[in-house]
Amino acid sequence: MELEGGRPLTHLDVATRFIRWAADNRALLYIKDEDGVDNIWSQLIVGGAPRQITHFTSDVVFGFYVSRDGKRLVVDRGRLTSDVMLIRDLR
Repeated sequence: MELEGGRPLTHLDVATRFIRWAADNRALLYIKDEDGVDNIWSQLIVGGAPRQITHFTSDVVFGFYVSRDGKRLVVDRGRLTSDVMLIRDLR
């Protein structure tokens, strides 16, 4: 939307928990979960179809950073695990 206010110029339908500007400021990069696997996608601000940037086949992306020149992507990813313990007859 314009700084002076008014109606939004563009609406991007991006549901994510983490989002960053691309190095050229023409797109938003975001995490998308498909069947429990996270990948990074790019959506141009002017609209159009989103483009998949990474092609991971497992794990979760916790966060990512783009280098200033836009040539490198640092990704923090891994698995979410938890332990379960059954305690009986606790006194």
